[in-house]
Amino acid sequence: MYSSAGVLTLSRWDTARWLWSYYASRLPEFCSGWAASVQITVGEKEDRATRLMIRKNGFDWDTVDEIFVQNIYRANLESVRRVLDLGGNIGLAALYFARTYPDAHICTVEPIPENVAVLERNVELNHAPVHVVRAAAGAQDGKIRFELSEDPRAHSSVGSKGLANPKTFEANVLSVPSLMQLIGWEECDLLKIDIEGGEVEVLGGHPPWLKKVRNIIGEGHAGSGYTIEVCRRDLEPMGFEVELLRESTGSFLFLARCSG
Repeated sequence: MYSSAGVLTLSRWDTARWLWSYYASRLPEFCSGWAASVQITVGEKEDRATRLMIRKNGFDWDTVDEIFVQNIYRANLESVRRVLDLGGNIGLAALYFARTYPDAHICTVEPIPENVAVLERNVELNHAPVHVVRAAAGAQDGKIRFELSEDPRAHSSVGSKGLANPKTFEANVLSVPSLMQLIGWEECDLLKIDIEGGEVEVLGGHPPWLKKVRNIIGEGHAGSGYTIEVCRRDLEPMGFEVELLRESTGSFLFLARCSG
């Protein structure tokens, strides 16, 4: 935790807030009267500081660590001008891409209202060139119902036939071609995808729009039946070279570059 704070180049007070965001999620009774979120500045000693709002749920803390400490989305890519971020969560990946590719236009797609509220605040804090779309990404346009969980990692899709109840809500679903049409893009330089199993449908079936994408970085989820072998079967016939970046229990991270 302290080492991560050093990598993030946090100030003394932001280090305290960073540690709070970790321990508050693990000692909820002790911290129940405190604010539900904190703000920290990543890279304060660098030219491009980024202000982040994170919640005391333990998950946001882990995501900051993955994206800004472990640099899971670091890739040697050139001429990245358009980034489509499927599974925007609270905007941390979008802000990372804004730091990494300062000349790029970024569109981030997220359906969960609680996440979108924090995402939009993070975009506002940094005046980032990020277009936010409140929707889920899918193979086809339509509607889908999500069941919400107290654990933000456990929100799950119950499909368009899911019964309405206080723990569910309905979201619009947009395909990649519809998203690109919405934002006026003919091509995409970098597609990031982390949609908790939805990659099976979005990347499967050799959709023609993949020919308009230069690079893909994302997460595959074994629980949905998506493995690195399936990923290669989906993307290699479409002209991509697929590299396994890392693998952990239940998921893997991959980078696919268009070889054409």
